[in-house]
Amino acid sequence: MEYHILLLPSEGYWEWVRACRDYVMTYGPSLTADPETAARYMAPRQVITFPAVLGAYPQANDLARWFEEQHPGVRLDPVVADTPAGLSAELGERTFEVISGYRSPATNGMLRKNSDGVAKKSMHLQGRAIDVRLPGLATSRLRDAATGLARGGVGYYAALDFVHLDTGRIRSW
Repeated sequence: MEYHILLLPSEGYWEWVRACRDYVMTYGPSLTADPETAARYMAPRQVITFPAVLGAYPQANDLARWFEEQHPGVRLDPVVADTPAGLSAELGERTFEVISGYRSPATNGMLRKNSDGVAKKSMHLQGRAIDVRLPGLATSRLRDAATGLARGGVGYYAALDFVHLDTGRIRSW
């Protein structure tokens, strides 16, 4: 499982925090204003999201380069935003795309005829399953996060770029 850290500029820190509160409440990243803390937190399984603001981090003029030099291999997720409002807008774009939710028996039957991997007694028929993707996030990361929660079934369809989530018994495929 990967751990998500949101690295925010120390100048005006609380403005940045307020700007991304909805994202934080939805996805639960840890917050810090210190690049060193971000680099060491849950290493090497962390992903560090940060607004790419020139001069915002006194330790490093070019934050991505600093991470490469000081902590090679750390996974970065820079966001093109130079203001708290810009960060809020960019993070707000990260919403789930629903591929499939509830399915009628007719729709499920049609899908079974035309594609592999559609269960005859699909949990979609009961409204207990959803197929989703999160643009900007690798579906493998979404799968890992869902699997780590251990709350139901998780199916990973890399070629189709989506993850199936359901409320059935804990399993993965």
